[in-house]
Amino acid sequence: MEPSSVLREGSKANLVISELTSLVSTDAEERFMLDVAPGLSVGHVYDRIIQHGRQKYEFDLNGVGCRYWTTEQLNLFSESQILTNESQVVAAKAGILKLWPDQTPLPLDQGAYYN
Repeated sequence: MEPSSVLREGSKANLVISELTSLVSTDAEERFMLDVAPGLSVGHVYDRIIQHGRQKYEFDLNGVGCRYWTTEQLNLFSESQILTNESQVVAAKAGILKLWPDQTPLPLDQGAYYN
């Protein structure tokens, strides 16, 4: 674990991109469909993340903040027209604000980006 440079007692995130053996994890409580631009590749998504410095993220001292990071990427991909259906993006972001399976409202714990 690499120590934080922005958040007191936080830790730097590690971005891992890997191929999955199934479309949906067996551990998933819910899934949200997201239409993407035709011809999209993993490279396009990776490049957008790097261009906007989104790989430089730190979790707070409790090791949380991934739901905030994910919400930020949904915004970036929507603005970049990687994601093509805004109502699907809105639904996914609403889902991130819930604790599953009970769907209890759960505010985002925010990490921070560093330079």
